[in-house]
Amino acid sequence: MTELINVVGGAVLDSLSAPARLLVARRTAPPQFAGMWEFPGGKVERGGSRKCPAPGAP
Repeated sequence: MTELINVVGGAVLDSLSAPARLLVARRTAPPQFAGMWEFPGGKVERGGSRKCPAPGAP
């Protein structure tokens, strides 16, 4: 069985009541995903949680 990896993602909007803009990033690597769009996020680090995925990060 493959080990599960916890990941988190975020949606950053300019307004919750009337959103008009959304922050996303355009990928540059790996080559098969270059040019595609993604939400900010990533793996939950050891000792982290969904609320604080990278403990000690600024």
